[in-house]
Amino acid sequence: MEAIIMVPYIAVTSLIALLASRQNKTSGDLFLGAAGFGVTAIVAMTFSETIGGTGTVGDCAEAMSGIGMAAVWSSWGIAAGCILFVWAFGRFYRIVGKQRGVRSVAGAYEVLFGRRTKVVVLVIVALVYACMFALQPVAATALLAPMFGVDRTVMFVVVGALFILIACMGGLKGLARMNRVHAFVMWFGLLLVAVLSVRAAGGFEHVAAVVPEGYFSPFYPGLATVAIWFVGAVLSQMNSAIMTTITLSAGSIKAARKGVLAAAVLIFAFACFPALTGISALVLAPGADPQSVLYAVSSSLNPWVGGLCSIAIVAAIFSTGPTLLLIVGTTITEDLYRSFVNKQASDRQVMVAARVVMVAIGIVAVVLGSQTTSIFSQLISIFQIRSIVSVILIVALAWRRVSDRAAFWSMLLGGGIAAVWHFTGAPFDVQPLLPALAVGLVVLVAMTIASKERISAGYLDYLYCQRDYALSSETDARVDLEKVNALIVRAERERQ
Repeated sequence: MEAIIMVPYIAVTSLIALLASRQNKTSGDLFLGAAGFGVTAIVAMTFSETIGGTGTVGDCAEAMSGIGMAAVWSSWGIAAGCILFVWAFGRFYRIVGKQRGVRSVAGAYEVLFGRRTKVVVLVIVALVYACMFALQPVAATALLAPMFGVDRTVMFVVVGALFILIACMGGLKGLARMNRVHAFVMWFGLLLVAVLSVRAAGGFEHVAAVVPEGYFSPFYPGLATVAIWFVGAVLSQMNSAIMTTITLSAGSIKAARKGVLAAAVLIFAFACFPALTGISALVLAPGADPQSVLYAVSSSLNPWVGGLCSIAIVAAIFSTGPTLLLIVGTTITEDLYRSFVNKQASDRQVMVAARVVMVAIGIVAVVLGSQTTSIFSQLISIFQIRSIVSVILIVALAWRRVSDRAAFWSMLLGGGIAAVWHFTGAPFDVQPLLPALAVGLVVLVAMTIASKERISAGYLDYLYCQRDYALSSETDARVDLEKVNALIVRAERERQ
């Protein structure tokens, strides 16, 4: 029965996204949906695009197999990071977006730190999002292959191909429309599954007596461990390409803040649903494969519940996968192709290049993703690769002296160490965030102190952006024009 329900759901929601292809006439339409999204659209995009297969299938599997309620920390960190992003960086991205035509994280970093730092950010963002995209077909295949009785490899290829098609044709506008449906289905669907799972397992008290001691505590693996998970997830959102896109595509900074705050509240609650189901699975289906247990438990409760759960899982995965690929395509096209390969590219050439990039990256990511074993641990570690980039932006916006040279070497060394740490399996059982911050911050502080300018050239450029933005007719973020002008005068005097 689940298969009968699933086919029309995937077909209809995918069609909603694909129909938007007719409206994607420019690269702005494809990458940002021509902007102007309201609160409702932002809530749906933020929620559905940050909770994917990793926040459903992955969290449920980890809750069952090793960490209990601590599986919520990746999603909780994302939610907290989303809130901090729009309040700390929303104004920055809106201003450089309006004044410099920025459409990506790397493009924004170029304003403050120059072209070579832009390349480092481009590599980090593309790598992280390609890795995150690769995990989504893994989660979808774990559910759909046994449901349809299809070989996992075949299903893996089919799902990956569909993700690539939706990203290339639907663009952000199509994804926003599709994700309104997905967000509603996944939240209420997995809430029902969690409630029924705990009840079927005998209630909280019975489950707590059966599962390992501490499983219902979110601090079960240890406070230090979950703190690193949480901080890494929060910091990773500080340079989130998805949040950047949402901020730039919002009708106003006020709409972005309201929408993201509402979505974060939904994420905080939602994170508990797959975790509770995973813990209940130790009672209901102790011998089940952790990667498929969310579907296995819901199906054992009732065929209709199994069908609803399977749709909710697919909604989570299908709302995230294509968006991640679109982000990679946008980043590489805007910050590599248009900036270095073909500076005079027409808008049509940019759109063609973006789709070629998405197809190529999508195929490589799907092939590499088939080798992964733990969705949750991969996600937690991947998040930490890009955290050093976020820290540098936080410091640079507060400390105007940070130079492009200091930022470049800090990102290059810190991000490189984090990536090596991730791909070598976290040596000494140390999370990538710690060595990355240890090296990156030391380099950043030392080189910044050594610089002669009290206001760096990059920050001066940002001051010019703020001044022009404040004087424009499309201002929606507050700028203290008097303070900005005083800083500009001060910086220009230093350079005379």
